Amino acid sequence: MNHKVENEPTVNVEVISAGDYVRSYDFPDVHKDCFVEGVVVAILTADQARAIYGVPASCDVYRIEVKARVWAGKDAIEPNEFVYAPKNGTPTLFGGVTNGVCCIVTADGMSSLPESKINEIIWRSRKGL
Repeated sequence: MNHKVENEPTVNVEVISAGDYVRSYDFPDVHKDCFVEGVVVAILTADQARAIYGVPASCDVYRIEVKARVWAGKDAIEPNEFVYAPKNGTPTLFGGVTNGVCCIVTADGMSSLPESKINEIIWRSRKGL
């Protein structure tokens, strides 16, 4: 039997898969000009992140190979870098859930589209088109 609990907020989080080209915001609710972009190379449990990579994770994370870093609206790339972003849907300390990682190009698109089209999609997403 399906039922709706009164006053329960509905939360929609974006589902991210390994292989997706994503944008991970550093401060998703405050600054949209601070983020990294890259490819999700793995989705790890907190235990895996700690054991394999020494990341002090307290929740499941996306392991993202960074392709671009933007800070205060300016490019600031750090080559060969990986970041670990909290998996969308993780409960936060003050209520709500995380949802700071958004898909720009799906894994299917990354494997089937020509590089020029992928670059255009990424550029357009940065410009808000």
